[in-house]
Amino acid sequence: RNASKKKPLPPRARLPPITIMVAATITVLLAAGSMFLSVHDRNLVLVALGLGVGLALAAAVTVSEAVTEDLRSVVEAAERLAGGELSARARLSRKDESGDLGEAFDGMAVKLQAAETERTALFQAVGHDLRTPLASIRAAVEAIQDGLAPDRDAYLAGVVKDVEHLDGLVSDVFALARLEGGSFE
Repeated sequence: RNASKKKPLPPRARLPPITIMVAATITVLLAAGSMFLSVHDRNLVLVALGLGVGLALAAAVTVSEAVTEDLRSVVEAAERLAGGELSARARLSRKDESGDLGEAFDGMAVKLQAAETERTALFQAVGHDLRTPLASIRAAVEAIQDGLAPDRDAYLAGVVKDVEHLDGLVSDVFALARLEGGSFE
């Protein structure tokens, strides 16, 4: 990963945990002061409180950085997928909610890629199916125009048949578009 592309964690994202720790520290100090502890006992409480706050802060930063990095991976993969890179994946290997999110994203990306592959194949098949009757119509019309058609009526009947076939194919394409768009009745 490119370290220069990492977005820093916004200050407001770090504010709530720090605010909670400051509030807890103030509460413990006020409680200790109101209990009329000796100076030695108060200092012992302050040292224990300082160690507890320091350890809690270190644990919170470590956990939040790991989760934030994984969420950044999902965001980057989503941006690449939205930009048309259908092979983009988050590839998280965690056994928690972040891992579930990454797995769900990757599953969605696989389905989108498969749908795009199917859509491309469908359009190729439709293109082929449309060209065949068009080529037949073109050949029949040219034969009629050049006077090479021995039986004009038979050639025109073939053209009519091909036009009807094309009309059916075009109707099927429109029905498919409406079905995918949710407006098919």
